[in-house]
Amino acid sequence: MGLTMNWWVRFWVCLWLWGSPAWGLDCRDCLDHVLLQVNDQRVQLKNHETIAVVRGDVLEVISAQGSMPITAVNFVGFPNGNGKNPIDDRGFKVRTQKDLLKRFALDSGDEMQVYAIEVKSEENLLGSVFVKILPPKLRYAVIRTDSGKKVVRDGEVISLLPNEEFKVEQIVMNLDTEGSDVTYKLFPLSTREEGKDQESKLFELRFFRYDQDFGKIILHMKQ
Repeated sequence: MGLTMNWWVRFWVCLWLWGSPAWGLDCRDCLDHVLLQVNDQRVQLKNHETIAVVRGDVLEVISAQGSMPITAVNFVGFPNGNGKNPIDDRGFKVRTQKDLLKRFALDSGDEMQVYAIEVKSEENLLGSVFVKILPPKLRYAVIRTDSGKKVVRDGEVISLLPNEEFKVEQIVMNLDTEGSDVTYKLFPLSTREEGKDQESKLFELRFFRYDQDFGKIILHMKQ
């Protein structure tokens, strides 16, 4: 009887140890939150939450908190170049338009990519948060002309009087993201108004974020 009891005690102790995080079992609900910097704004994500950003935004993992000491916060798909700890991405700036390897995306297509940020304590996975990266799209631009301000949406046409000047004052993309790192170029087009001998001028004002063309406005300059 004593030998049998001793065997059962050892069995349950081993079973308990096997289920302990110290033995490498994933503790997927042990993460409280991850603190991210998205451009100039800090965002706190709870375990399993997803944040949507626009391609071209710059992200940085600031910190993470869980029920066990955090040894690594891995932005899966981001090669940080740190030979000593390549899976701890805290403090690195991640440029979403160029720094992530697409083959590590959990969901990938022309419209979006989804990446995981995994939080670990040694070999134990405490939890994950997710980043959904959307392509930039022009919601509207605020154009100031000699006759006042105009709010113009993607693809719309605005008419300008002869020799009227204009200035782009504000660019707002999807997710209400302000147009940081956005440039625009004016491309001339020409057309002849029907029934008139005089040629009017059309210009296409295209908006770019890095190398991606994401919207346009047509300027109709009357002669």
